[in-house]
Amino acid sequence: MAFDDTTQDVIPFSLETYRQHCAQFPKFSDKKSVVIGVAGVAAREPTLERETHRDEVIPGLEGYAKVFYAVLDSAMFRHRLAEVMPLFFKFFADSMPSGSEVGALIASVQKLYPEDRKAVNAMVALLGRTYIPPSGPNLILEVRPNLRKKRR
Repeated sequence: MAFDDTTQDVIPFSLETYRQHCAQFPKFSDKKSVVIGVAGVAAREPTLERETHRDEVIPGLEGYAKVFYAVLDSAMFRHRLAEVMPLFFKFFADSMPSGSEVGALIASVQKLYPEDRKAVNAMVALLGRTYIPPSGPNLILEVRPNLRKKRR
């Protein structure tokens, strides 16, 4: 059995529920403390009374992308790109452990940014830096939408 967040009930666990779970972003509990009053014996020793609320936050793809953009922007501003980029390269390399993952990345870049040459160039640069493809020319052909062969 598995707990379904949408229905707030226990549902049968299956391969489909597992796949849905693996495709979701993680949920975080956002603890908020709200001041509801001031109490104390003397004015010099005030005690704040707080009420705690918990909200569930599920950041999405766009939110994470914006934060990563901000990380790079702040690294550029503080002249720390030389320290930040190797960590990004490692993250990227760890995320692309196989050729099928690289193929999925190429498909996603083509789907999300079909006419954006900057996105394709960035992807090719990252793959060239972090992934050794089985054959370089085939990788370049897959990146260029006009040259990609359709399978029958």
